[in-house]
Amino acid sequence: MSVYLGALLIFCLRIGDVSAATLRVIFLVNGRRLPATCLAFCESAIWVIAISNVFKHLDHWQNMLGYAMGYAAGTLCGITLDQFIGIGTVVVRIILRDGSLELRDTLAAEGFGVTAFEGVGVSGPVQELILVLPRRKRHKLLRHVKEIAPGAFMTFENVAASHGGYARIGRDHNK
Repeated sequence: MSVYLGALLIFCLRIGDVSAATLRVIFLVNGRRLPATCLAFCESAIWVIAISNVFKHLDHWQNMLGYAMGYAAGTLCGITLDQFIGIGTVVVRIILRDGSLELRDTLAAEGFGVTAFEGVGVSGPVQELILVLPRRKRHKLLRHVKEIAPGAFMTFENVAASHGGYARIGRDHNK
């Protein structure tokens, strides 16, 4: 095998094992043990193949470069996969300056569980909407907020676990 094909193989292997590692950690944080365990096996098996190829040919700097570049590219791929899959649950807080109930009513009609609070901000009365939803539903929520209340302030917080309560989208957020 040529030096450059070997470096390319190591690069691709590192993309695979680092992407698996990134997803494994995300599954662990969300309490999903079985997928995390399977990914740990794949990650370690791929890593052993990659590192053994590096050590077999220590005289080729291209292999070490492929190893390092694969690590960086694997991190990017893992994060991209996480954003695409949308594993987990988030708490979303939406602060509205106007007293309109249109956003709350639209979100409730779309199946989002919404809790509303009245409050007072620096510039006067505000309404706070709190939602707990699967991460993969964020884009649907954002579309509604941008259409109805484009000036709203929003925060997103990851949820480690949830139990009970009322949520119409997704029955059990921990599965």
